[in-house]
Amino acid sequence: MKIIFLSFLFIFFSHHSDSQSLGADRISKLKSSVVRVFVEKQASGTGFFVTQDGWLLTCWHVIEPALIRDSSHRIIGLKKMYIQFSNGEKVEVGIMTDLLGKGYQNGISYDYALLKIQTTPITKFSPLKIGRFEDIQEGDEIYTCGYPLGIEQQFISKGILSTKWDDKETLKGGAGGESVINREVAWLDLTMNRGNSGGPIIKLGSTPNNDEVIGLADFILNPFANAADELINYLNENANKGSILIQGVDFGKMALLFGSAIAYNSIGVSGCISIDYPRTLLIGENH
Repeated sequence: MKIIFLSFLFIFFSHHSDSQSLGADRISKLKSSVVRVFVEKQASGTGFFVTQDGWLLTCWHVIEPALIRDSSHRIIGLKKMYIQFSNGEKVEVGIMTDLLGKGYQNGISYDYALLKIQTTPITKFSPLKIGRFEDIQEGDEIYTCGYPLGIEQQFISKGILSTKWDDKETLKGGAGGESVINREVAWLDLTMNRGNSGGPIIKLGSTPNNDEVIGLADFILNPFANAADELINYLNENANKGSILIQGVDFGKMALLFGSAIAYNSIGVSGCISIDYPRTLLIGENH
């Protein structure tokens, strides 16, 4: 009986140990796909390759700072955008033109952007397999990779998909009108922070070849950080209206620094948006 019991323990703990590791193959492919996204010299978020010919996926709000607008809020130009590999190589990227035209509203509504490398990089990269949001269930294991909190190294984390739900997003129209859309999203028991946006949320399969991207790292719920964002925006909008100096201390600048410190404390509940929205466009363009 003791021999059987010990054998059972060996099998149980061997399996348990294996389930704790993503494995070298997954890590290698993940690191060769995930890149850091820059708008000019400023790191803006994360992206990842989805085709062998150099298409990448990220969130719309990651590339939003690259849009140059006129007084009517129309896009009149783009700042330079780059991706950076883990070895430091940078390559310029451009945005899919459809997303600056008829697909613009869709990109904003479902927070995605497709980018394309403008020159062939020296660094080898691997695309990740795109799945469907319906194939992930609550409680399934997931993992991701990105560049949170301004760090220059790739950060990999593993967890579970907690809850799938429909989010109602209110969009403002050009004439002052509003429309409400439904978006499939999920709460994640997964470590994410600022900078993870645009990274892949991947369903863990039975083998690395069965792993599929089911969502985009998209948002974090943190009341303190979210409120600090509003404070920062307010202070920036009023930066040219004069400063309040008390004994030589610039209280506007102090409040801005304080707000930034809170905003970057992104410990909270993370979430993703369904991969299905860019998936249709991607397949239509490249297959």
